[in-house]
Amino acid sequence: MRKEHRNREEGYSLVEVLVALAILGAVLIPTAAFFVYVSNYPMNKDKIEALSLSRSEMEWTLIHEIDSDTLYRSKDNRWLIKRSVEKNQDLALISIEAFRRDTLRPPVITFKTSRIWYKE
Repeated sequence: MRKEHRNREEGYSLVEVLVALAILGAVLIPTAAFFVYVSNYPMNKDKIEALSLSRSEMEWTLIHEIDSDTLYRSKDNRWLIKRSVEKNQDLALISIEAFRRDTLRPPVITFKTSRIWYKE
């Protein structure tokens, strides 16, 4: 007796692959367009820049245990960074605010933290 071998092909057909790519494209193209829009929105760029400047100032303050208030302009002259430090014995309450050009408007971002600094 002879066994019949059936010619079985496995995998996806060209039509199935094209339909899957069309569905994937219909989902990915609007998603990518949304992220491009969000990343180019000027207000988001300002918040990201303010976040970076404020974080740097906070790290500088914590590393060097600076306990004085200050107000200074960024290198490009577009931002005012205000550092406030309130000392209560060994506890320091630190607040960093980033203002766009002047302090007449509310800050774009504010960082606040508390640290215990022991002085020997």
